[in-house]
Amino acid sequence: MFTVGGDGFPPYRGNEKKYYRALVHYNFAPSIEEAETYLSEMWYWDLRDVRLYMRWNDAWLSNQDRGADPDGNLDRHYGYPTYVDSNAVLTQFQIEKIKVPCGKRTKTVFLYYYSRITAVPNTAVLVDGIWYSEDGEELGEQAFGSFARKSFLYDPLEHGDPCEKGKWRKDR
Repeated sequence: MFTVGGDGFPPYRGNEKKYYRALVHYNFAPSIEEAETYLSEMWYWDLRDVRLYMRWNDAWLSNQDRGADPDGNLDRHYGYPTYVDSNAVLTQFQIEKIKVPCGKRTKTVFLYYYSRITAVPNTAVLVDGIWYSEDGEELGEQAFGSFARKSFLYDPLEHGDPCEKGKWRKDR
């Protein structure tokens, strides 16, 4: 399910034609054509079929407002002045379906992306855009200032022709 609620729209459930009709029915757009045009201009519309799974700890974003002066917002790096030394972690996993025309058929393959972003300790050293621990262990590339990111992308279209017979089958 794709939520476009930030712009006030109902959740997207995977069927474009029904979604455009629903936007017209609920007066978000005067016509199906205008709903298509409007959504095609949104930065996120091309990502509607990407499955995104995220997990974080309380140091990244607390699940409650814990401050001495509650402001109604969830707390970040709770108990620390910054993220440094907070042990904050955000893990992301994305799966995207890619439809590949193979002659008269269409084959579906999947692109996978994994990312783990961690707050660096105050003893970490930044060298040429890479964070290292005091022991010399690589923590990951610099991200958002004081964070280290390790990521992995598997793009099936870069690993041979998915239409090739026998390709993408488990070896027997």
